[in-house]
Amino acid sequence: MALSDADVQRQIQHMMAFIEQEASEKAEEIDAKAEEEFNIEKGRLVQEQRIKIMEYYEKKEKQVELDRKIQNSHMLNQARLRILKARGEHIRNLLDDARKSLLDVANDKSRYKDLMAKLIEQALYRIMESNVVVKCRKEDLDIVKEVLGGAVQTYKTHSGENCVATVDEKDFLPADTCGGVEVCAFGSKIRVSNTLANRLEMVNRQLLPEISALSKRGESTLVSGEKAKLDDLQPKLTYKTISSVYGPLLVVDLVRFPQFGEIVNIKLPDGTVRTGQVLEFKGTKAIVQVFEGTSGLDVKNTQCEFSGELLRVPVEEDMLGRIFDGCGKPIDGGDAITPEKYLDINGEPINPSSRNYPQEMIQTGISAIDVMNSIARGQKIPIFSAAGLPHNEIAAQICRQAGLVNVPSEDQQNGNGDKAKSTSNFAIVFAAIGVTSETARFFKHEFIANGSMENVCLFINLANDPTFERIITPRIALTTAEFLAYECGRHVLVILTDMTSYCDALREISSAREEVPGRRGYPPYMYSDLATIYERAGRVEGRTGSITQIPILTMPNDDITHPIPDTTGFITEGQIYVDRALHGRKIYPPINVLPSLSRLMKSAIGPGMTRKDHSDVSNQLYACYATATQDVAPMKKVAGEEALTSDDLLYLEFLDKFEKGFLAQDMHENRSIFDSLDIAWRLLRMFPKSMLRRIPPKIIEEYFPRTTKL
Repeated sequence: MALSDADVQRQIQHMMAFIEQEASEKAEEIDAKAEEEFNIEKGRLVQEQRIKIMEYYEKKEKQVELDRKIQNSHMLNQARLRILKARGEHIRNLLDDARKSLLDVANDKSRYKDLMAKLIEQALYRIMESNVVVKCRKEDLDIVKEVLGGAVQTYKTHSGENCVATVDEKDFLPADTCGGVEVCAFGSKIRVSNTLANRLEMVNRQLLPEISALSKRGESTLVSGEKAKLDDLQPKLTYKTISSVYGPLLVVDLVRFPQFGEIVNIKLPDGTVRTGQVLEFKGTKAIVQVFEGTSGLDVKNTQCEFSGELLRVPVEEDMLGRIFDGCGKPIDGGDAITPEKYLDINGEPINPSSRNYPQEMIQTGISAIDVMNSIARGQKIPIFSAAGLPHNEIAAQICRQAGLVNVPSEDQQNGNGDKAKSTSNFAIVFAAIGVTSETARFFKHEFIANGSMENVCLFINLANDPTFERIITPRIALTTAEFLAYECGRHVLVILTDMTSYCDALREISSAREEVPGRRGYPPYMYSDLATIYERAGRVEGRTGSITQIPILTMPNDDITHPIPDTTGFITEGQIYVDRALHGRKIYPPINVLPSLSRLMKSAIGPGMTRKDHSDVSNQLYACYATATQDVAPMKKVAGEEALTSDDLLYLEFLDKFEKGFLAQDMHENRSIFDSLDIAWRLLRMFPKSMLRRIPPKIIEEYFPRTTKL
């Protein structure tokens, strides 16, 4: 049946309405989808901007906090330096007053005459020559002529030696000598200065610790026991008898009674003073090693003053918070320290029977060390690194975070209290040996910026400093540490970096002395020499303080069999190994726990010191990591992942999470030992209990079910 025109028109309108409805619905759907996509994109952009703003805010907040710490540290340091400067100024004023009072001694003629006779007699005993010339001030000429004969006769009677003494009536001593005499021989090539000004300087040095202690207590009078020390003062011998120079070595002739290791002050014609040390002597010849080198030294006009003392370093508790060069001289803009004591840089030998066994843990804030290579108080454990690895960053992080461990209460262990923080009474002595200026600036900035400089004593020996300075820098640092530990009762962590620079300096000096070389050119005695440094760590019976030592060395060519790490490993009690492969995978700190070892870990951990699960957790982590790296990972490379069992896949997952979640941490992230153990348990919970074979069932039942921080 044919449709009428009206029906056709209705059908067309119906179809058009349907199409319009479909188009309208489709348009609405497109609009809704576009709106949704727009909102999603807008939300994403807003979130990105929010994250950027938060990151920028956090960055600014950290920068403000860093600036605040730097400012506070700077203000604290400046206040400390002002106090030390005022104390030093007070002592200098005392010395100036004493120097002025010396003039009164010369005015008392009868007393001064007896004193002059004793000064001449003492100088004759010191120089021990048969023909001498006596010099004095012009105003003292008559007194010297009067007493000289009696002094010479007394000398002859007591010494049994003949002596002819004449008075120099042309060349007089300057007025600032304040009186006294100089006795010369061999045309003034040998000279003994026994002037009152020189004796005052010796008195000042000898009594400076007592004067410093008196000034701190607000007193001004020396007790009789301290005054009695002045009787031991001996005038110093000065020689202009240098016969030859060999590299950093001088040969001095006609030397009277030299001592092995005696300090020699070498005075150049331009007034500069260098320091040396007697290495050996034979007859009247002495070989002196110059710390600063012999460049530009005038053999004929250079004077060598033999001090009669061994190399000693001034120490005081206020050395904390200060920066020194490799010889112990301040380089932070402050005054020289006013010492409480002068100590031999080689230290005092410790009776083995008086040593206490290292105990209790030093917390570094680094999980790989604290959990799996715990360091005991009094232990010596090196860090083996290599060129290009971040051992300086690790050293700075340890210095910033290290401390003792406060064991938390039961409530704190169960998450109901605050975590304990590292204790006070802790100090760090940091010695940078043979470092570049850039590295030195890095250490200074790190210690000042984080506010830890207050408890740090920093010694910096630069690569362009004299070679011999690298030999004495670690010894000066350890002498300071011994004073802080055994005299001040502090627990001291000593960080020495880089011991490879020290050993290279030892080889250079040995070569200059033409000694028979050992392995790879290092001296045969390098083992015993390193032992004199490393064995100064420990705890001493009857003393509350302790010395823990972390020497850092870079292995040449990553060779652990090189003589330096080889001999170090024999002396020390373990090692912490910085791995190049982990560093290549961007893991910081790149500490490989498998070759690392702390031999005294067992005495540093456990109930009362860390936590009772510490040892078992460490053993299980080690076993799982060893299985993953030594067995499963190589098998995957050979056979592919399809050949692995479900247990193998768990080990692979553990390997990735262990390296990225446990080993890796930010340079400024300070994890307590309890935080690190919590992280370890979160990793171990990925295994079924049956696979945790290194942990006793009781420990598993207590710690495994926990899902929150302990």
